[in-house]
Amino acid sequence: MSSLIPKKQIWITVRNMSRKNRVEYIDIARGIAILLMIVGHIVDHDGWIRKFIFSFHMPLFFIVTGFFYRDKPWKSLLIGQFKKILVPYMLAVLIVDIIQVRGLSPVLFLSTYLKQLLWAAPWSYTEQVGHVIPVYALWFLPAMWVACGLFQLQKQTAKSKDGLLGILCFGGMVLSMLYTTYFGWLPFCLDIAFVASFLIYIGYMFRKYQVLEQIRPWMAVGLALIWWMGASIASIEMANRSYPWFLLCILVAIAGTTAVFLVSKQITQLPVCGRFLAQCGQNTFSILIVHYFDARFVNYAGIYAFFGSHALFAKLCVIVIRIGIAVFLSRIYATFSRKIKDRI
Repeated sequence: MSSLIPKKQIWITVRNMSRKNRVEYIDIARGIAILLMIVGHIVDHDGWIRKFIFSFHMPLFFIVTGFFYRDKPWKSLLIGQFKKILVPYMLAVLIVDIIQVRGLSPVLFLSTYLKQLLWAAPWSYTEQVGHVIPVYALWFLPAMWVACGLFQLQKQTAKSKDGLLGILCFGGMVLSMLYTTYFGWLPFCLDIAFVASFLIYIGYMFRKYQVLEQIRPWMAVGLALIWWMGASIASIEMANRSYPWFLLCILVAIAGTTAVFLVSKQITQLPVCGRFLAQCGQNTFSILIVHYFDARFVNYAGIYAFFGSHALFAKLCVIVIRIGIAVFLSRIYATFSRKIKDRI
């Protein structure tokens, strides 16, 4: 019977079902995190605002991934995620390299490009393998792809026993943190993926045992205090492999993410704000890609020069412009990609 239904109609039906099944407050939380990512790349590097943002914003995405985790066939998981995550990653880096990397022979260009993809460095990395052109915020994409596969492997190894799965994920995270502290990075963000898999496990347990529904007001206050006080001394930076106070930064990240989830539930009562943030949360990958191009091609030196000594106003202006560009272009990209899929 299903063979009589056009493939296009099946896709549209599945897509509409997935939209209805979305959890609005999770989309809002994702929207908050992706917009704060842009802010975090603009404010002072050592300032408290950046530490506050970085303490939770990337861990939140991995926890959300665990929140919606479902067992999948390996082919569906790896190939499906490859198309969704790694293809945009490879194309975005290639486009920038074609425009900005000049004077190299085709062979040297290809080797430079592949080396860049392999290491996915957030900045120019020279410690282990010589100079690597950075991919900036796009490190998140290969880290997510590897982490999803790693978590499923750990889950199958544990035979779906939650306690054993927690031990495997926690042990892998600790060993990875120790390795990067004493030896350096692993290619394709494999070291980050071990940390991320534990965060995916946390999200998986949150959903399975409905943790958020059981949090009382006094617990929420406690989580907020842990987050607020811990962020100043134990703000994790996954891209930099920076894990201050070792496991404390993970606790702060979990507390911060939980607090943002609770706040996002309240934002659902604000129609305009909630709808805007939810749409941003639904387009996080495209916002990330647009932000990457923005960071590589747009120069905001003129704005800083215009404001002169009023650096705060300059940064506020740049934040508004960069968020506006990311949100506007990401919606165009999302609409365009949906139309293409509808025609397949």
